[in-house]
Amino acid sequence: MFFLRKVLFFLVLLILLNGCIGGGSEENNSSNPNPIDIPVDIPVSENIIVINVSSLHDSLPLNSKDISINATVNDIQGNIIEDGTVVNFTTNLGIITESVPTYNGIAEAMFTPDMQSGIATITANVGSFTDTLSIIIRPGKVGTIEISKVEPRVIGVVGSGLVQNSKIEFLVKDKLGNMVADNTIVKFTLGTTTLGGKETITADGITSGKEAEGTTNNGLVSVTLNSGAVAGNIDVIATVDNEISTIARVTIVSSFPDADHLSLAAEFLNIAGGVTFGLQDNITAYVGDRFGNIVPDGTTVSFITEGGTIGKSIGGGAFTTTTEFGQATAILQSAGPSTPSLGGEMTLRYAGFNCADDFDDKMNYLYVNDTEPQNLCGNPGLVTIVAYTTGTESFIDVNGNGIFDVTGEKFTDSNNNNRFDVGESFIDDNGNNQFDGADRHTDLGFVDSNNNNKWDMGEIITNKGDMSEPYIDANDNKIFDLGELYVDVNDDGNFNGPDGIFQANITIWQDMRILFSAHPASVNTTPVAIKITPTEFSISKRGKQTFLIENIGDIYGNALVKDTVLEIKTNNGLLVNNRYLLEDSQNNTSFNFTLSNNPCEISIDKKTQEKITICSTRVEPESVTITISINSTNNDKQGNNGKAEFSVSGIIN
Repeated sequence: MFFLRKVLFFLVLLILLNGCIGGGSEENNSSNPNPIDIPVDIPVSENIIVINVSSLHDSLPLNSKDISINATVNDIQGNIIEDGTVVNFTTNLGIITESVPTYNGIAEAMFTPDMQSGIATITANVGSFTDTLSIIIRPGKVGTIEISKVEPRVIGVVGSGLVQNSKIEFLVKDKLGNMVADNTIVKFTLGTTTLGGKETITADGITSGKEAEGTTNNGLVSVTLNSGAVAGNIDVIATVDNEISTIARVTIVSSFPDADHLSLAAEFLNIAGGVTFGLQDNITAYVGDRFGNIVPDGTTVSFITEGGTIGKSIGGGAFTTTTEFGQATAILQSAGPSTPSLGGEMTLRYAGFNCADDFDDKMNYLYVNDTEPQNLCGNPGLVTIVAYTTGTESFIDVNGNGIFDVTGEKFTDSNNNNRFDVGESFIDDNGNNQFDGADRHTDLGFVDSNNNNKWDMGEIITNKGDMSEPYIDANDNKIFDLGELYVDVNDDGNFNGPDGIFQANITIWQDMRILFSAHPASVNTTPVAIKITPTEFSISKRGKQTFLIENIGDIYGNALVKDTVLEIKTNNGLLVNNRYLLEDSQNNTSFNFTLSNNPCEISIDKKTQEKITICSTRVEPESVTITISINSTNNDKQGNNGKAEFSVSGIIN
């Protein structure tokens, strides 16, 4: 009997448990708890709480009125729990009542959205039992557009080899600083002052020229700027609702070295390379693009030299170096060949230096300037240096589109003068409301001696415009002569001059000359001697004599190095302007000084304060010797040419 009652008790218990397990549903924004399985080891008497958080709203605008958040609390059997059970509320956005007691099974909290947009997650809990509810806090109207990032800020023109597009990201916020709602439309345009090189912008994968449109995601929206053929700064404007806008700026660089913007400079124009080997001189190539912007760091520049050696062999640089801030520097070092073996090929000309084998020591390397042409060489002390790199020939971009245009816009030649005149009709291809002619090189590139409209061997090549292959003009006649060193760019075994055709990818080059000066000249040196005038003189009583010293330089008529001192001394009379300091130059110089008879001396009588003039007189004429000394020994970097001294004598009365 006892056993039977025990069995019936457990059957009733199982029936009750099966009837209690389950769940209900709520309308509006609420959460439904899942069925709960009771572990077999939990006592039946333990209370299990079921919480369901709900609201009449699933989204709210910023700073809206307070709304009710209800938490319904039941036990496991769905019965209302005891009134006064405390429900705790928390939220990650906005403000909510922290603790609310239940009444009739419901705890009602008040939620304030406050001033921050996003997703508010509201949590209600009784002990360890919880439930959550999400409400979207909608942002307000667009207030600001910020530049989030521009990567990269500097891009290259089309075909430059550099990165040619830039991604610009904007952050769009409402007036309270919250990110705007997703899919907010942002319009993009290029600035009103465009570069005219066919730049475009792309948004959401669609390239649409000067205008594009994108939508926000988490407040962010991006647009891509694609470069054109012109370098410069360009603006990308982001606008929302035709009211709020922000400008991002990107710089477009050419990167192509331009013939007109390749130049050379030297630390010293003159080193004593004709006296000392191992002297060093920094030669710097300045490289810019067609717009004058420096080329990207790492642009390769090569150097060759007529005399000495050039390069940066330390570190493996050899004769090629790379740019930094648009500058590439190589080191010229004095070595052989040196002065006087730098005259180059002998050619027929009016001015130059004697260089034939049949000249004696007094005539060889002497400068000649005659009315009849002779076979002459270049300066025996000048070293020609060439720097070259891959770049573009220079041209005048008439229509500003960054591209060399072979033909201009078509026009009606009303007066048949073969040129466009104001008032004649034309086809405005680029829509700039002005007639654009054809582009042209900045120079003809060569002097067309025989007027055949093409370059012939021996015609003078100019430094700008149509480029020839790089060569060393060793004889300084500005003409390529057979036998001169050149860079065979196209590997055809021949020197090629300008071709009259614009080349956007060609070897461009520039040259300069450095002087390897020799020993100083004196009054009896050859081929060049210093000349002093007069060589005989007689100075009258209280008179003076002015002297001229010419050809102050080395024995080949070139300048001496910087800081060379010319000093004049005398054993009688008074010298005026008796010291001269040479600057860094390649040309010899002249100098004047004056020797005066001892002038009268003027003093002040200490007692009377009157001027007293005392004039000394010579009983008889006296001899006077003027000594001129040249001292070039104080320059460690440029070397020194050495010393020379000579004198001239006369009479002073």
